[in-house]
Amino acid sequence: MFQLQRKNCWYLELILIVIFLFVFICVLSSVRVVSAVRINEVMYDPIQSDDYNEYIEIYNNENITLNLTGWRLCTNKLLLGYINNVSGQNLLANNLTLEPFSYAIITDGGSGTLVYSNFNVSNYSLALHVDGAAMCGRLDNTAKNISIMNDSGSIIDNLFYNESAGWPKAEGGKSLQKINVADSNIKENWCVGEPTPGSANICTSSTPQPSNSTPPSNSTNSSDASIYLKIELDEDEIINSEEFDITIKAYNLKNQKYNFKIWIEFEDNETIISDRYGKNSKGEDVWTSGIYYIYNFFSGPGNKTEDAKLKIRESYKDFKGDAKLFFKLEGEGEYYKSIEIFEKENNSDTGTSGEISEDNENIQNTLALTAQSSGVIKLGNRKDGKTSSEGGILYESSSEKIKKYAIYVFSLLLVVFVVILIKKKL
Repeated sequence: MFQLQRKNCWYLELILIVIFLFVFICVLSSVRVVSAVRINEVMYDPIQSDDYNEYIEIYNNENITLNLTGWRLCTNKLLLGYINNVSGQNLLANNLTLEPFSYAIITDGGSGTLVYSNFNVSNYSLALHVDGAAMCGRLDNTAKNISIMNDSGSIIDNLFYNESAGWPKAEGGKSLQKINVADSNIKENWCVGEPTPGSANICTSSTPQPSNSTPPSNSTNSSDASIYLKIELDEDEIINSEEFDITIKAYNLKNQKYNFKIWIEFEDNETIISDRYGKNSKGEDVWTSGIYYIYNFFSGPGNKTEDAKLKIRESYKDFKGDAKLFFKLEGEGEYYKSIEIFEKENNSDTGTSGEISEDNENIQNTLALTAQSSGVIKLGNRKDGKTSSEGGILYESSSEKIKKYAIYVFSLLLVVFVVILIKKKL
């Protein structure tokens, strides 16, 4: 009887290990999905009518199969197949599964599309359409913010093309195409070429990709120098319920004015918890959410330094701990730095400065312009992976450390379990 109980325990322990391994693999798989899908091509100005000939191509950049059930383009759900504008039929409505290293073509819903009649769409691509009349409320020919979100509402990839910010203009029936699908959505990584729906892009950059080793200029910028930002702050002065200043240095600006935004989010999600002080679109200096740009913050050309004033929003006055500070120029790449928010020692002195915009309390984290995936940074490094010439101290967020070392901890535990079980069996 005792031997039978020991044998049953052996099987029970083995089953528990298998279950634990399965759950662990599922968690790791869900982490990888965040960076798998990329916006790869946008047709916003076709030769034919814009009403039925616009499309967005996405690409699965990893060796995993993805179920797109519940996913959204901007605010509209992705649905099977495409609606033929002539017949009204829903065609190629096969499934919502995007295979590894495969393309999907997204078209308008409503009265349908003519993309499959007027373009040479690859037969190997997945056909999808949006649960609405037009993708993202219609693709503007000069500027548009496009987001892909998963079934939990997290932004997986985001593209904000903006002609006035120097983005290449796709006209005359050409499409906007990503050069390197694994890189970030900065304008230098996009170009214009003949449309390739469902196939690899064929355009190339009209100018060389900016070099990471280019030193900052101390005079006016040259035409081939990349714009980048750095910040300086006293991290001990970031105290909740108090205003604090952050110095921003911009390098290689062109001869124009730049809008700038800066905000703070929780470390582990995209909730915006800060307000900033600066000019709004009417030229008024106001306190408002950091999701809004400070107008004409920098004036080029050359290298410039300005100070920004921030504070933690009243609704998060009790927060303390790790957070992320984000900052960006309009039309340029995003940067971030991990910081710590300290609790104010004397909570009785809670005076406020300036007026709070009436829409501060309703800004949602879904307005964020880019999906965040990296937790490893260098001070002075860009969030999109481009490094400035003045590197810095390496930092890893707590979530990134967990992902990095979890597999090693799990392997060690598994070895320990196996050794224990073998001893018990002997």
